[in-house]
Amino acid sequence: MRSRQVDTVLILSANEIKKATDNFSEDNVLGCGGHGMVYRGTLDREEFVNEIIILSQINHRNIVRLLGCCLEVDAPMLVYDYISNGTLFEFLYVNESRSPIPLDLRLKIATQSAEALAYIHSATSRTILHGDVKSLNILLDEENNAKVSDFGA
Repeated sequence: MRSRQVDTVLILSANEIKKATDNFSEDNVLGCGGHGMVYRGTLDREEFVNEIIILSQINHRNIVRLLGCCLEVDAPMLVYDYISNGTLFEFLYVNESRSPIPLDLRLKIATQSAEALAYIHSATSRTILHGDVKSLNILLDEENNAKVSDFGA
């Protein structure tokens, strides 16, 4: 049995999992989760490239745009647009001396973030689930527009 794509979930065969984890090598043990051991594994670069292709086709004003990637290194790298104002987390918590954030700006950031998530969940040709929505993964541009990031390709 070979791997196959079902919506956005990659279904792998037992042999592919064994290969990715070097036959469940102790060197690849990350820890023990609620349902068993957790292993580090490496998938074929082709699967990684397929995910990059999907992410590069996302075009929404509130999603950080993937510009490209580098596959010539041990740990492949993704290159995204630079978003100048940092994370929502930093905006909310780092500068505590700042005055309270106005309600209209809070609503703008929340609405734009929700629009981005709605887009990837339903408006793309393939459903994409973010899976890690938090203030550290929402970036703000120079006009404090929200840009959802870190899809974990």
